[in-house]
This record gives sequence, C-alpha cells and structure tokens, in this order.
Amino acid sequence: MSATDNKVFVGMEIGTSRVCVAVGVEKNGEMEVRGASNEPSAGMRNGVVVSLDKAVECVVEAIDAVRVMSGIDVNRVHIAISGEHIHGENSRGVIGVSSASGEIEREHVQRVISKATPSGLPPEYEILHVFPQEYRVDSQGGIDDPIGMIGTRLELDAHIVRGARNTIANVIKCAQKAGLKVEGKVLTQMADAQAVLRTDEMKNGVVLINIGETMTTLGVFDRGSLWHTKVFPVGGGHFTKDLAYVLNIPTSDAELVKKRNGCVLSSFIDEDEMIEISLSGGGAPHLIPHQLIVDTFKPRAEQLFHDIQTEIRQAGYDRNMEAGFVLTGGGSLLTGMVELAETQFKKPTRVGKPIGIKGLTDMVSSPVYSTAIGVLKYAWTVDSQAGEMHQKGVRRWLDSLKKMFFQGYV
Repeated sequence: MSATDNKVFVGMEIGTSRVCVAVGVEKNGEMEVRGASNEPSAGMRNGVVVSLDKAVECVVEAIDAVRVMSGIDVNRVHIAISGEHIHGENSRGVIGVSSASGEIEREHVQRVISKATPSGLPPEYEILHVFPQEYRVDSQGGIDDPIGMIGTRLELDAHIVRGARNTIANVIKCAQKAGLKVEGKVLTQMADAQAVLRTDEMKNGVVLINIGETMTTLGVFDRGSLWHTKVFPVGGGHFTKDLAYVLNIPTSDAELVKKRNGCVLSSFIDEDEMIEISLSGGGAPHLIPHQLIVDTFKPRAEQLFHDIQTEIRQAGYDRNMEAGFVLTGGGSLLTGMVELAETQFKKPTRVGKPIGIKGLTDMVSSPVYSTAIGVLKYAWTVDSQAGEMHQKGVRRWLDSLKKMFFQGYV
C-alpha cells in the first residue's frame, strides 16, 4: 500500500448484498478519498459468513476495483463488524489512585477501563470495543481525559460491545483469504457515526439508524459518546420480498421496482398513478398502481420504526434526543422514509450521508457508502489519536526530567 508522502487508510464493509470499500489518504490534516467500490456480495447473511469461498471472491472483486480506481496497492484494511450476535451494555469501573505525584497517569486509565470491562465472558464471545462515556475524579463528573489531574478516586462509565468470537473471526478470514491484512475491527454503529454525524448532534443526543439489506442497526449517542446499541433483523431486503409476494414476481424484479419506484407515503405520488413493470423472464410489460407499492412498503416501515421507538423508550433514552434521528444505509433512500420517521418519532429526522471528506465526494456522498467511509475515518482518527498520545507521552517524560533536574536528582 503506497501513496506518496501520505498515510493510506482503507475501510471495508462486507454486507449481505454489497461489498463496499473506500481508500483514502491523509493530506494536510484532512481525509481525501482516492477510490471506492461497491460490488455485489455473496456468501454473507445478517453479518455472518455462510459461504467463505463466495464471500472471498466478492471481496477480491471489490478490492481489485478500488486498486484500479485509486492507483494504490491496497493490502491492509479496517473492517466493519455487525450482526445479531453483537450486544452492547453500559458498565462502570472504579479504582483508587495511588502515585507519588498524586496525578492520574495512563496506567490508572488503563486499570479503570479494565475494571469497567466485564470479566468471565463465555469463551464463545469476545470484547469488540470499550467506549468511554464519562470519567469522574473524586465524584467530579463530565471529564473526557483525566490524565494529569489530581485525585484519589477514578471512575469510568463505558459502553461495552461484545460479539461472537468465531463469527467475527470468519468475517476477518474473508479479508485474509483475499490477501489482505486486517488492522482493526470497527462496530458498524460507530463507523456510521464517524461518517454521517456532526459533533453537535452527538453532544446533544441523536439516534442513528442504518437500514441495511437484512438488518437495521441502532446507535444512541449522547454527550459525545455511544450509550446504546441494538440490531433488528429487518432490512431493505424484507421490503423487496414483501413486494415480490404481493406482485407475484421474482425477487430480482421486485428489487428493481423498489429502486425505481419505492415509496412509503401516498403524498409523494400522484393519485391514480400507474407504473410499468417489465419482468426479466420476458413477456409484455404490464401496469400496476403506484399506490400498491406504497401500501406494501408503508406497514413494513411503520413496524420497523415502532420497534425502534419501543427499544429507545425501554432503554430510557426517549427524552434525551434533542438532535433527533438520522437515517442511513440503502434502505434510507426509499422515498418518504424521512418524513414517515419524523411523523412516527415526532423528532427532526434527516438522511445521513458521509461528511468531512474530500476527493471523490460526488461518488461516495451516499448512505450506501456510510459504513465504509466511516470505517476509513475511524481508522484515521485512531491513528491520529495514537500520534497525539505519543506526543503527550514525550512531553510528560520531558517534564518529569525537568522536575528531576530542578529538584537536584540529575
């Protein structure tokens, strides 16, 4: 992997219907997208590998396409992880601080994170992420970074995400068998947040909904952190199957009809409007009422939003969402989805498209690319933070030498 004088980052999502890849370079402190691909997927279902060989073939095609477009020899990636096997929970860790200087040091932060991380997980599960929400020093809350502060007691609230070990390993193996080194794993909800959410939305409270092919992911963000995650086994593919059943046509034809004429609200179509359907198996085209598609899709969308609303209410976050809702993923592109969501949630709602990037913005500024771009940005952010932490560590080391010098120890 090479790009002249610039660091290269690659984000990949291996979905049920598509493999999306985005490659970018850090240039002048910004992320510039150099290549992207969105290729048909096979061998995956609900975030689980069901045919390794088929999935690997699709990954190879997507990587080859992005190599050609970007001119970069992509061989290392970060990869999105999702599925019904993913579970999130909030946890708390507490430690006593003991140091000669009385300052909270990096090792104290590492210890309190360890305390917040549940122990004794069944062997079939692994911890995917520990997302810090809020630190407290001697009961003083609202602290983002406690390192360097004086205190005797350090607490941490965190969101812990775990997943099925072998399921995650098989997704990673798809990339490895395609000749790629997997440098990191990223929860889909966090990747999407990196791509489509603004800082003020995450601070004030926002619900992020990604409607994929076979499942919908939910992430609740507040005070700049992730507080709740959930995966629903319903996605855009269920709308397609509903339409195929109603019209008695093949699923592939129903998918085309959905992409061209999919709508969930009557206010977006003309009364008595007819649309023409041509079947891939041949035969004369025929006309159907556009209202029939609305009548098919609207109940499915309403049920999905009802389930999401119930989940948020039961989790206790229904009153915190000042910034409203953001819809992303391919399913968010159905006409009227935003308006239906606003009606049902009674909160401002918008479609989430990748933001904060340069380069191929016209190509990737679509909800379809949200996760891949988000993984790319997440990898870039983690790398930047690691660099900052290293610089802080060097400065603290130099400061300690200065103190030793002036105290006569050197």
